[in-house]
Amino acid sequence: MVVALPPLAAQSPPTGFEKPDHDIKIGVRSGLLRYDTEKFAVGAGSKVKLTLVNSDEMVHNLLICRDDDYATATVAAAAMMLGPEASKTHYVPNIPEVLFHTKAISTGQQDTIWFEAPKKPGAYPYICTLPGHTFTMVGVMRVGEVAEVKLRLPIEQLRYRLYKGQWQKLPKFDSLPPEREGEIENGLIDLAKLKESSNFGACFTGVITLETAGRHTFFLNSDDGSRLLIDGKMVVEYDGQHGPAKEQKGDIELTAGRHLLRVEFFQGGGGKALRLAYAGPDQQRIPLSNNKNEIETRVTPISVHHHPVVMRVHVEGATARTIAVGLPHGINYCFDADACCVQFGWGGAYLDVGPDRDGRGGRPCKMLGQRFEVGNIGFPLRTVDGRQQPARFLGYSTDGTPRFTINWNGKEVHWSIAAAPGGVGLQYTFVMPAAREDVQFVIDHNDLKLDSSAGQWHDGTLTVPAQHAKNFTVTVISTTGAKK
Repeated sequence: MVVALPPLAAQSPPTGFEKPDHDIKIGVRSGLLRYDTEKFAVGAGSKVKLTLVNSDEMVHNLLICRDDDYATATVAAAAMMLGPEASKTHYVPNIPEVLFHTKAISTGQQDTIWFEAPKKPGAYPYICTLPGHTFTMVGVMRVGEVAEVKLRLPIEQLRYRLYKGQWQKLPKFDSLPPEREGEIENGLIDLAKLKESSNFGACFTGVITLETAGRHTFFLNSDDGSRLLIDGKMVVEYDGQHGPAKEQKGDIELTAGRHLLRVEFFQGGGGKALRLAYAGPDQQRIPLSNNKNEIETRVTPISVHHHPVVMRVHVEGATARTIAVGLPHGINYCFDADACCVQFGWGGAYLDVGPDRDGRGGRPCKMLGQRFEVGNIGFPLRTVDGRQQPARFLGYSTDGTPRFTINWNGKEVHWSIAAAPGGVGLQYTFVMPAAREDVQFVIDHNDLKLDSSAGQWHDGTLTVPAQHAKNFTVTVISTTGAKK
C-alpha cells in the first residue's frame, strides 16, 4: 500500500510502519538528470520507508514499476499521454504497471512514502516521469534473492517518431511535426516497424547501459542518411543520399551506466537500410538494429578508374534526362541535357545502378557518395546585357575530358567539365569559336568559391571580355564540401 501525503506537510508513518524494515533515502544529482541511488535491495514482503529528496533545480518524482521487461516503457508512454492533467496527477499515470510512487516535488522539497514490498522476488525498476527525464532518471529496487540486474534489451525504452517529406540531407527533426510515434518493444532499431517505403524520416530514442567506462565504438551504415548521438553529442554520421556503400564508425569516451541514445534517419527512394552496432572495452560487437527485415536493393556499383565514365541514366535527385559523369579521383556530376546545365555534383564513389537494372528496375540510380551544390540556375551563359538566350543540346564527346556541345542562340558552345583543382568542385572550360562580344557567366554563388581565367566578378556574375570569350575557364568549389 501507499499513503499519499502532501510533500511539504509533516509526514508521519501509517499504522504498522513506525519501525520499517528498510529506510531508503534517494536524492538527485544536480544538473545530471540522475538519481544519486540507482540500486537498492529490500526483503520480499518487507516494510519500506522511501524518501525522495530534491536538491536539483527541476521538478522530479519517483515511480516504482512492476517487474516486467516493458513496464518502464509502458509507464513512460502513458505519462506522456496525460497532457494538461499531468501536473495535477504528479505525472503519474493510473495504470497497473505503477506499483508505488511519490509526488512531483520542487527544489528543496522531499516526499516520503511507505509501502510493503512485493512478495515475489525480482527486479522492480523505478523512474522519474517528468517530460524527458525517463531516459536517464532510472534505477532498480531488487526484492529478495535476485541476480545483479543486466541489460535485458539492446536498447531500453526504445521509441520512434516518424516524419514525411523529401530531403537531400537530414533535416532538423525537432522543428517538424511527426506523423506518428510509438515504441519498439524488442529493443532493436527496425525500419520495418515503420511500415514506410520512401520519402520519410525517423528519429529513434532510447537508453543503453554500459558496464564499463572507457572508449566505446559505434558502427553505422544506411541507405539514405543517418546520424548517431549519445547524450546529445554526435558520434558518427553518414548523411546525404547514398546506398550502404561504406560502414562508418565513431568512438566516444563514456562512463559506466545509462546513456541516452538518439538515431536520426531519412529515406528517399529505392532501397532502404539502417544498421547500427556497438563494441566496448570489454564488449564484443553486438547489433543494435534488426537488419533481417530491411528492404534493400542489391548494390550494383559502377566503378571509375583512370578514365571518365559517362552514362545516360536517371539519378536520384536529378531530372529524368540525365547524363551522369564519373571522373577519376572521386568527383562526379549530373548534366541536364534538356536545360543544358550541371545540376549538382557528388564526391566519392560513382553510382549504384541496381535500382534501375535489378528486379523490376526502373527506379533512379543511387549516388555512392556525398552530394555538393554547384550553384545551378540553368544554362549559365548570358549576352553582355544579361539577357538569357535559347540553348539546345547537340550532343557530347567522351574523348578525354567529357565535352558537351550546345547551340546557344545560333552559336556553337563546347563546354568541357573536369574536377576542380584543390577542392570539392568542378572546373568548366567554354570554347566559342564564333564569339565576337563580351559574355556573361551567371551562377548562384552562395557557399561557393569562384575563380576564372579571365573577366571580372560581381557577386555571382562574371563578365568576360570579347577577346577572351572564345576560350575561358570557370572554377566552382563548394565551401561546405561533400561531407559525410
